[in-house]
Formats: sequence, structure tokens, C-alpha cells
Amino acid sequence: MRAVSNDILNHVEGTEEMPNDEARKKSWKKRDAKAMYILSSSMELGLEYLLTCETSAEMWRKLSFFHEQCSESNKLLLTKFHDYKMVGSDSVAQHIAKVENMARQLSDLGENLSVVTIMAKILGSLPSKFSAFVTAWDSVDPDKNNL
Repeated sequence: MRAVSNDILNHVEGTEEMPNDEARKKSWKKRDAKAMYILSSSMELGLEYLLTCETSAEMWRKLSFFHEQCSESNKLLLTKFHDYKMVGSDSVAQHIAKVENMARQLSDLGENLSVVTIMAKILGSLPSKFSAFVTAWDSVDPDKNNL
């Protein structure tokens, strides 16, 4: 971690508070600015709101909160994806679109599913009336199976 190698981890964690005397305050601000630079240069696009933070510790708290939120969203959407079954009133095309849409949403959150996983979900969540189709699909050369 760059913060450790630059001796600024205590700034990021918020454990080193700004001193009162001016000589040490200047040094503290310089190290904190370095920590803020490292954090901001390492962030993804779309996280510019962190640039309004006044300390590296504040940036770190906001980043941690953001990633905890994403993690919870990922868990919920992954659960929805794995629990999903085709609705009886949907056509096969609608079913495929719903599965692909959930996979795209997961991808947007950083959870990339393989094509094989998506195909397995589509086939595995079809009602039993499609069992002959699933059997036929399984007998086709895997190189020719695609979405």
C-alpha cells in the first residue's frame, strides 16, 4: 500500500490529529495533502465527490462507506440472480432478457459473470416443460452454444 510506504497511513486512518503548534501543523498538512493526492489519484471516475473532503481521513471514510454500499448491492443482486426462475407468463425471449439484464447490472457493479454462468442460469431456470430443449442444448457442441 502506497500509504504505508509514504508514512501517511496514520493520516488516512485519522489516528494522527493536526497538532496545535504552527511548525508541526505545516508538516502535518503537507503529509495529509500527500495522502489526499494518493487517494484521489487512485480513485475511479465517478468518485469526484471525494475531492471536496478536507482531510485524507474524511476521504477514506467516504470511500469505505461507498464500497460497503456497493458490496451490499452486489449481494442483493447476486441473490436475486441465483434465485430467479422464469415466470410462467414470460416468453423465452423475455426470460433471456431478464437474466441478461441482471448479469449486466452485476457487471456494472463490478461482478462479472461468465457467459457459461449466464447460459447455465438461463437454462437452469426454465420450467420443466422445456426439459427436452435443455437436453438438446446439452448435446450440442459447446463451441456452438452461445447467447
